[in-house]
Amino acid sequence: MDSVLMYWDDMLMMVGPYGDLVRYLYDEPIILIPECDGARILSNLNMEFLQWIPASTESIFKIGSTESKALLYDALDHFDRRNTKADENLRLIKTSLPEAVKVFRCCKT
Repeated sequence: MDSVLMYWDDMLMMVGPYGDLVRYLYDEPIILIPECDGARILSNLNMEFLQWIPASTESIFKIGSTESKALLYDALDHFDRRNTKADENLRLIKTSLPEAVKVFRCCKT
């Protein structure tokens, strides 16, 4: 949506809206197919899909995130393992629990 893909020789470069640069190296030639929400990358052996990650998803899974939605996800993980830390996390986000659930539902589907 807001980045540009460039490919030559064995390197695929993605340049973001603020000049951020990500490089991917390939051992074989690839073909790029633009899609409405990303780019399909085809080679002789593989097919990959390069897609922008929504900020709401990033805020949940970012290492060290203390946002309510990240703590809710962590609480779910602890609950599944029958760990009491699940309750501690839920108490921490008590006031923002409805918002965390709303965002969490969007990211899980």
